[in-house]
Amino acid sequence: MFTHIALLKLRKIVDKQQTVDLLANLVGRVPELRAVEVGTDRAGTPDSYDIAWVCRFDDYAAYSSFTTHTATKRVMEHVRTVCSAIVVCDYRDETASAGLWTKR
Repeated sequence: MFTHIALLKLRKIVDKQQTVDLLANLVGRVPELRAVEVGTDRAGTPDSYDIAWVCRFDDYAAYSSFTTHTATKRVMEHVRTVCSAIVVCDYRDETASAGLWTKR
């Protein structure tokens, strides 16, 4: 399993829900994307980012293919125009691949 996490800080005049919908709606449109979670910040601290986006793929090759898909490119063009900052972390999750996720 390969996971991509992005934290998005939006510019003040942006429609947050539009961005959330665009990110969430990639699932089903891009075959390599196995699962997506999109959440909005509830704390509202000065250091908080506005949107968290978590995407899961079978492997790094699937993630790479996702990044070049036309639908992904369109959404990322939107994201780059509405964000003042983006932080990303990509990692291979061997526990998820082995079915070892823990529910709490």
